[in-house]
Formats: sequence, C-alpha cells, structure tokens
Amino acid sequence: MTLKIDLKSAILALSDALDLVGVDDFQHGKRVAMIARETGLALGLPEKHLDRLVCASLLHDVGVSSTTIHQRLLQETNWGHRHAHCESGYRLLQPFAHLSLLATAIR
Repeated sequence: MTLKIDLKSAILALSDALDLVGVDDFQHGKRVAMIARETGLALGLPEKHLDRLVCASLLHDVGVSSTTIHQRLLQETNWGHRHAHCESGYRLLQPFAHLSLLATAIR
C-alpha cells in the first residue's frame, strides 16, 4: 500500500497540534511563520527559500514536549535548558527525508 501525503498540509496539521502545547498562545506557529516570511521578503529571499522558512517556522517548537516546558521558555529568559527544545526538534525531524530539510533551521 502506498500512502501519499501533501507535505504542506501535514506540516499545517502538525503546527495545529503543536499549538495545543501551551494552549494560551493561539496559532503561535502560524504567527511566527507570517513574521518570518515577511522578514524574508524584506531581505529579498527567493520563493523557494521563503517556503522552507515558512515550514520551519510552523514547526519551530516541535521539540517542546509539554506545557510546563513551554511555560518555562516564556517565563525564564535565563533558563539553562532554553535551547534543548531546538535540539529535540532537530532530532525528531532528522530521520524523515522531507522534514530533515527543516531540521537545521529548527536547531
């Protein structure tokens, strides 16, 4: 059986799921993606790079594993493990061929 998945739709669905961690931050990934895209446009990035930037922005918090960690990231600017979720996100996406292209940006 062959399963075909529209990658952008899957990334949007995953972004929606990520927004459930830390439920007080409505559509965080989508807002970050919009800001990143507008910044990329201002910098003159080509469309191919803008698409990748948007996808990485949508998934940038994929390494946040709980609402508790999300709250610490928001409240403790000097938290020593602040970047651990970036490494976790990198490790989660790296094994998947199409998502591994986003892993370095998330790291």
